[in-house]
Amino acid sequence: MKHTFSLILLLLSISIAQAQELKVVTFKVRSPKVESQEPAFIVVEESATFQGGDLNTYRNNWIHTNLVYPQQAAEKGSEGRVFVQFAVNSQGYVCDIKILRSAGDSLLDNEAIRVMKLSPRWMPARQGGEAVKQQFTLPIVFKLQ
Repeated sequence: MKHTFSLILLLLSISIAQAQELKVVTFKVRSPKVESQEPAFIVVEESATFQGGDLNTYRNNWIHTNLVYPQQAAEKGSEGRVFVQFAVNSQGYVCDIKILRSAGDSLLDNEAIRVMKLSPRWMPARQGGEAVKQQFTLPIVFKLQ
């Protein structure tokens, strides 16, 4: 019994010494913009809102302000409309971004996806008083001036 108790004390002191040497590393996650598995609604009682507005507010205030026409696409004279499907999850993050219809130039498609990924949080949609994921389709127009 005495040896068992001594062995337990020895193991406990080793564990404490090792624990003191461990460094805890934490990572701050900007936002959980991963694709979520929750079902997406298309029609809801209260639609998701962007900074107090609707999908047009999002397109006019966020997309057009942050969209950068790709230089190579401009040099080639590429123009077109990219149809992007995305969802706003129950936490208000944009997720599940994909191209439904390409503009015919992958540079324009990639820019549309890039700007969508940078989107700030939305107020999520509500169905039956609960926050839910809502799916949208948005045309993004690339036109040279």
